[in-house]
Formats: sequence, structure tokens, C-alpha cells
Amino acid sequence: MKKTAVLITILLALSAALSCSSMMRSMMKKRMFTHYTSKYAFDETYAKVKKGITGSKHWALMGEIDNADRYKKYGTLKNFKILQICAPDTAVKILKKDHLKFMGAMIPLKLCIYDTSDNKTRISVMNARMMGKMFKEEAII
Repeated sequence: MKKTAVLITILLALSAALSCSSMMRSMMKKRMFTHYTSKYAFDETYAKVKKGITGSKHWALMGEIDNADRYKKYGTLKNFKILQICAPDTAVKILKKDHLKFMGAMIPLKLCIYDTSDNKTRISVMNARMMGKMFKEEAII
């Protein structure tokens, strides 16, 4: 009887741990990226975001990616563009430090603008603030 009680306790604890682990992964995914729904159509959203970046003193547009042609043989990818953006002064401070150069894999930051199947235009970007907090002890700046 005691063995059964111990086994049940272990199984319940394991079940709770797995449930918590799944919940943590879900929370991390939600916090890792920031999503916005635009009140404008795709083309207007794209133009406004691009203008905002190029008119910014802090951000720079490093490149644009339109993969529609590259993906043609795999299927249609309509209204999906990526802007590569960067805060050059911050990037240089990070990339000058040998122990942080690996972060160059995330620079420039990619900002996606896309339409969803329910006809909403969305903007998604990695949550750079959260990433910065992860490396706070590294004294990035």
C-alpha cells in the first residue's frame, strides 16, 4: 500500500512538473516576440513602418527581404516582408566586446510585416528588451 502511495505521489509530481514546463515554454514564446496588429492594410503598414525607421535618429534600416520569389517553387507567400533594423550605436558597443560578439547572429534585428489568414496585417519583432535583460550581467553597454 505504501509503495502505491509513493508511486502515485511521484506520478502526480512528475505530471505537475511537465505541465509547468509546458506552461513555461508557452510563456517564453509569448515573451520572446512582440506582435502588433496594424489598423492599416499591408502596403500602408509597410510604408509607415519603413518611414518611421528611416526617419528615426536611433534606428537604421539595414536591409529589406522579400522572399516571395525565393519561395515560389514551394508555394505562394503573399504580403510577407522583413525589414532588417538596427540601433547602430548600440550594435557597435555590443560587437566591440569579444564575449558578446556571438550576439552578432541577432544583429540586425528582423521585423516582419505580414497578413494573416483572417486578413489582419501584423508586425512581429523579437523582444530585444527581454534579450537585453538576459545578458544584463554581461554589461552590454
